[in-house]
Amino acid sequence: MSADNASFYVIGGTLRADAACYVERKADRDLLESLQAGDCCYVLTSRQMGKSSLMVRTAQKLRAQGSEVVVLDLTAIGQNLTPEQWYDGLNVRMGRQLRREEELEDYWIKNERLSPVQRFFSAIRDLVLPKLTGSLVVFVDEIDIVRSLPFSIDEFFAAIRECYTRRTVDPEFNRLAFCLMGVATPGDLIKDVRMTPFNIARRIELRDFTEAEAQPLANALGRSSYLAKRMLRRILYWTGGHPYLTQRLCQAVASDTGLWRLKHVDQVCQEIFLSHRARERDDNLLFVRERLLRSEADRIKLLRLYRKVHLTTHITGIFRLGLGLEKIAPVADEETNPLVSVLRLSGITREEKGFLKVRNRIYYQAFDRNWILANMPEVEIWRWVVYFLTGLKRLASFLIWVAVILTVFGYSISIFTRTFRDKYFTALVNQPMAVHRPHPIVSSRPGDASARLLDLTRFYNASLRDNWHDGFAGSLASLPVGLSEFKGIRFDVRAIVQLSGTELISRGYPPKIEGLPVRQKCARLHFLGATGWDEAMGRQVANVVVHYANGQKRFIPLLYGQDLLDWAHDATDEPQKAGAQVAWVGDSRDSNMDNPLRRLFLITKDNPLPDEEIATLDLESTMSRAAPFFVAITVDPSNSPAEAEAQ
Repeated sequence: MSADNASFYVIGGTLRADAACYVERKADRDLLESLQAGDCCYVLTSRQMGKSSLMVRTAQKLRAQGSEVVVLDLTAIGQNLTPEQWYDGLNVRMGRQLRREEELEDYWIKNERLSPVQRFFSAIRDLVLPKLTGSLVVFVDEIDIVRSLPFSIDEFFAAIRECYTRRTVDPEFNRLAFCLMGVATPGDLIKDVRMTPFNIARRIELRDFTEAEAQPLANALGRSSYLAKRMLRRILYWTGGHPYLTQRLCQAVASDTGLWRLKHVDQVCQEIFLSHRARERDDNLLFVRERLLRSEADRIKLLRLYRKVHLTTHITGIFRLGLGLEKIAPVADEETNPLVSVLRLSGITREEKGFLKVRNRIYYQAFDRNWILANMPEVEIWRWVVYFLTGLKRLASFLIWVAVILTVFGYSISIFTRTFRDKYFTALVNQPMAVHRPHPIVSSRPGDASARLLDLTRFYNASLRDNWHDGFAGSLASLPVGLSEFKGIRFDVRAIVQLSGTELISRGYPPKIEGLPVRQKCARLHFLGATGWDEAMGRQVANVVVHYANGQKRFIPLLYGQDLLDWAHDATDEPQKAGAQVAWVGDSRDSNMDNPLRRLFLITKDNPLPDEEIATLDLESTMSRAAPFFVAITVDPSNSPAEAEAQ
């Protein structure tokens, strides 16, 4: 019985029109009534809120009432297209659903003198509508995909608006209605400021399930009526009525009839949504995370704004430590604020009385202040640290237990002092953003350089001929420039990508380089580089983040001693014994140090997923004393250097 009950719920994807687990909401009635009245509507909200299921259900009801319905799923048409191909794809799909494919295709060919957008909408007016006795409703699903098209789509939405404005002179358009659905804002539809905004549509709010609306879900929990209602109420306590989260938690509870206490629901919720494993694997949590961290908005400003939303969301049953150091005003739900739009479309927030609140308890705990801090850029983290320590000082002056606060504060300061030197800590907190260093003048990339030799031109921040550290450490002027071979591996050597460390904080080098393009498969990655200072053997000094084209991500740590060492040659250390492989040793006569010899190391790492295409690499410093730098990167398509050279 538990298996049958669990199969009642549908997790992800579009529900069939007759799905028993479909939960009817106010949006179902609003959308049906608006389309029956011939209004233009849009349902724009985050993913997994039931937009496509609502569309399928509404389309079935409209057909039952005698209307013709066309569903245009923009993801099925493609992205790498010309305007002609894209609009023809719309025309073909419309003709197939209306069983007038040949007529529409002939119309398309005979009217080649018209632009693609004119042909498509003229076909609706001159060919489709005259042959229908009732109304025509066109659903345009996944409209957010238009942002990936290689051409502007403003004219498409402008033409939809034109269909409504022409109703006063052409009554035939009264039988035509459009419904737009996707993860977007109304402002995303027409970007060109010279065109009239898309302001003729009615917004349909697709909100979370209420307890009354969700009652049909209790019937399949496999418990008595009384217990099922209590367990459903507890499920909604966690999910807030979010469609995907609610269906999934219901399914997990229904699949195990041994769960009969409310605390069992809490345990299941913890396991499938809030455990470390779940946070890295659940599709919905991953979408929310990626939407926040990989949006085009400024990450610092976005996370600051979400932090305010989190702090001003009061959820009963969750303990929150507060020292009363700040009074934060709630965040207003402003559609004109692009950061608010990112939060709304990620699904992490909801509107309540004109202000933003965290959507539910699952999101509140999965994306808490620890998560915000872990994903905040390093400079902003230190700003928070300084702000917090300043608050503690103020608090200590007013409270009678000042001795306790000062003890904790002193202990915290001692930790920071042992880790970082005072002068570098002061330099860091005095600059709210990292200094942007000038792009060095480098020679152009050789014309015969293979794609396997990655092009670092956009990421260079130091010249081989400069004393780019403290002015006395020397340079790499004697290093061969251009296509050079080290330890049997060819590299494109022209300049330096320097990452920050505690010894370089005041000089403005970045702690991370993101988005280095690869766009190919490989078996191994070869790095030519070193560190600017020494560090304890075995300590991680850098991290290589591998982003794959399929969305996966892997981390490759670089350890001091095992992978690379200080670039200053020291006869007392033994690279072979430590594990690092010396690739080049040269003389730096411009050095003021006792030892003028400099060296670079060959770092070879296996690709964790050799069968998957690598999209980009990130190079991250762990902000240790070592300050790693890289001169060149080459990817190896095979498991042997000989095979790689042959390719």
